[in-house]
Amino acid sequence: MRRKMNSAAKVIALLFVLMLTTSLFSGRADAASGKKTLVVYFSRTGTTKKAAEQIQKLTGADIVRLKTRKEYPSDYDEMLDIAQEEQDSDARPELATQITGFKKYDTILLGYPIWWGEQPMAINTFLESYDFSGKKIIPFCTSGGSGISASVRSMKKICKTASFGTGLDVTDAGKSRLQKWLQNNGVSLVGASSEVTIKIGKKDVTKQTCSLTKGEKATLKVSVSGWSGEKKITYKSSDKKTVSVTSKGVVKALKTGTAKIKVTVKSGKKSVTAWVKIKVVKENTAEPEQTDETGADTGMPDTNVPDSSRPDTNAPDTDMPGGDKSDADTPAADPDDDKTNTDTPDADSDDDKTSTDTPGGADPDDDKTDKPSEDGSDTDTPSGGAANILVAYFSCTGTTKPLAEYAAEYLNADLYEIRPEVPYTSADLNYSNSSSRATREQNDPQARPAISGRVENMAQYSTVVLAYPIWWGQAPRIISTFLESYDFGGKTIVPFCTSGSSPIGSSASSLHSLTDSSTQWKSGRRFAGGTSRETIIQWLNGEGIKPTN
Repeated sequence: MRRKMNSAAKVIALLFVLMLTTSLFSGRADAASGKKTLVVYFSRTGTTKKAAEQIQKLTGADIVRLKTRKEYPSDYDEMLDIAQEEQDSDARPELATQITGFKKYDTILLGYPIWWGEQPMAINTFLESYDFSGKKIIPFCTSGGSGISASVRSMKKICKTASFGTGLDVTDAGKSRLQKWLQNNGVSLVGASSEVTIKIGKKDVTKQTCSLTKGEKATLKVSVSGWSGEKKITYKSSDKKTVSVTSKGVVKALKTGTAKIKVTVKSGKKSVTAWVKIKVVKENTAEPEQTDETGADTGMPDTNVPDSSRPDTNAPDTDMPGGDKSDADTPAADPDDDKTNTDTPDADSDDDKTSTDTPGGADPDDDKTDKPSEDGSDTDTPSGGAANILVAYFSCTGTTKPLAEYAAEYLNADLYEIRPEVPYTSADLNYSNSSSRATREQNDPQARPAISGRVENMAQYSTVVLAYPIWWGQAPRIISTFLESYDFGGKTIVPFCTSGSSPIGSSASSLHSLTDSSTQWKSGRRFAGGTSRETIIQWLNGEGIKPTN
């Protein structure tokens, strides 16, 4: 009897050890897909470290800090010289960090500061030290204003076997923006619940009652937060004689009354539901549908923004390191930098030796990390019906807006407004002031103003009509942000601009390099403010762009 008890105890002990080992070393896995995520970051002063730890908390991923065998000097100017020498010689600084079990990770959240407009060369060493075949890299950076786009283009050339998600400059990103960025990249969040959103046009009708006129049709657009991969969506009407619904989510009001449409979304073993009530009313008694597809006007005068008629100020490039010592992760920004850099999870404290890092949880000091504050960023769904054409436009003063609306209406296309995260003020658009926001952005080819919200499912569009005003002879820099935020490979882009006199010229051709080589660009055209709907239609027909069914 005693021998049996000992055997049972051994079995229990063995199971406990196995469970503990699995918990400690298996890594963060997505419950639906089994994918594992790893946060890898390089941080000289601790700024990127804080952001990486916040991302680790949100995702529950394993985390590793990269260290170079030879430390960078603490003196700011000395470090800049070395960083530039490394870039000029395309150097590969030797890493003191080695990651064990790298093969098991499917998604790599890669963080770094921006030095001289690019990622530190130690990141290139990392990218060339491991096999990224089949893996997804989601980059994030901290910077004083240079942005992430140039570094992502560089890394894509170095690491051609990996796929890249949408990058983010997290310098001023709040928690909610980080969450939405991660979810848009298909990364699951710790403790996040999946919610179904149902929209008709731009209006959210989830768990609400929406009125339709008898005989009217509407398309339900369904999205699920925090889910990636393939999803199966089914629709069911509680009264098919009152409201019918197709497998594509198209509802039709058949007779007066009310019916509840149940929407079920499945992905693997996961399933979530939501509903919308459709109230069918007689003609001319329906509640008015939301017609404001673009959001509120800025209230600024309806005058065009600056074009090439204004002399070029030839302002210096403010993104050049050395001129901007606020760049987030340049040396000497943190007086405790020598202490911060030794605080790597599970790393060998002896920097003169190669350290082998088994990815684990956050630092013991993680609870001391400064958390970014909440912000109000959101995700935008283009308004309109089901279509394979998107009309995207930026209109700061309202001149470009009506022309974009004409195009979307005629093409039966979806309409999306490119809205800056920080709206432009009249002072920002003071073209006589060389220090105004618009002037500084246009004089900085690397400027990438952040956009509020994203286009849901950009992959569904084969053609994108892109509209913008002319600022100092070029497209506003926020158009570059938009083009670098999505994959336009294989798509057709049809640009047009509004200006007082400047032609579209190089404002369009200079954008070509921001998209994939397989992107087909139309030549584009300039329109004056107040151009008629008929003129827009005539131009679209001439470009071979026809309405969708």
